[in-house]
Amino acid sequence: MVKYRRIIIATIVGGILGLFVTLGVGTRIGIEGNEIYLLSLWYNCLLMGVVIGIAPGLIIVKRKSNVYIRGALIGLFVALAFALPTGFQDISSLLAQITYGIIIDFMATRFE
Repeated sequence: MVKYRRIIIATIVGGILGLFVTLGVGTRIGIEGNEIYLLSLWYNCLLMGVVIGIAPGLIIVKRKSNVYIRGALIGLFVALAFALPTGFQDISSLLAQITYGIIIDFMATRFE
């Protein structure tokens, strides 16, 4: 059964958190000349929200901590799609995206 409310919540939270990571990275590296890079970073977080939104049935461990572990793993896998081609130039944004994966999954699960 598709949980549209969960997908919408996760996508919105991913987009909002994507703004934070984009602003943080933009502050460090500058915005001018890095617009495509920053847009890609934001889009990656939005995509993370969509993926987490469609994965409510993914059970990694049969405990309450499944939400956190699932969010971290999906966050890692989606963040790697951005980190690998950039040669892991920005480890702090990679770690932020893993953390954001946990937050997105928690919020989507809590409010679905």
